[in-house]
Amino acid sequence: MPIYAEPFKVFDAQACGMLHFRVWAALEHEGYGANLQYIAEGAPAIQEGIRKFAPTEERVKAVIIWA
Repeated sequence: MPIYAEPFKVFDAQACGMLHFRVWAALEHEGYGANLQYIAEGAPAIQEGIRKFAPTEERVKAVIIWA
């Protein structure tokens, strides 16, 4: 399995992007406005702020704001 470790990062990013688009499109379809904001990998202050509301060990890559 180690031969797939490096390409998996690309597959993971593509899958996340497709999911983000589908969620955004579903919210828009239901009449909501949505704003998808990608977070830079080198933004520790933003990551720490997010952890106050959603404790997790994962790095947050994007936030969708909807109303």
